[in-house]
Amino acid sequence: MTSVSAAADTASINGGEIYFESVGEVPPILLIYGGLGLSHDYLRPYFDQLAETHTVVYYDHHGN
Repeated sequence: MTSVSAAADTASINGGEIYFESVGEVPPILLIYGGLGLSHDYLRPYFDQLAETHTVVYYDHHGN
C-alpha cells in the first residue's frame, strides 16, 4: 500500500501541543490509535485510502 502526502500541523490544547496530520477531503474521520508511547505512523499505510472520500485526521497523544 502507498501512503499519500499529508498536511501536518500542531494544535494548542490546554497548554500542550498536539501533533496531527490530515489526508484527503471532507467529511473528516478521526483515527485514534491504541497504546501509549507509539505514534500514529503505523496506521497510515492502512487508512490513507479513506482519503479518497474523507479527510483522515491522525494525531499523536499528548507527550508522544
